Amino acid sequence: MQKVIGEGVEAYDKLQNDLVTAKERLTNILQSKDRKKTLLDMVERNELNMSILTLLDENIASAKTSNQEEAVAFMEDVRSSMLKYITV
Repeated sequence: MQKVIGEGVEAYDKLQNDLVTAKERLTNILQSKDRKKTLLDMVERNELNMSILTLLDENIASAKTSNQEEAVAFMEDVRSSMLKYITV
């Protein structure tokens, strides 16, 4: 039982860390003045992943719910750019 709980805690900690990292990386992309360069740099460092895309999708859905059309358009454009470089 102790082993199962330990594994669960470890998995939760990893998930938590992945979410924080994804948030930081997505923020970096969204605030970048040169999105293409930022994405290429992230690809080179193998930092672009599905976690970032998932977080972006959640932000897009939230913006749609709030009728923030300009934010939706911007984030969908970012998403389109990301899809050119992301590897699954």
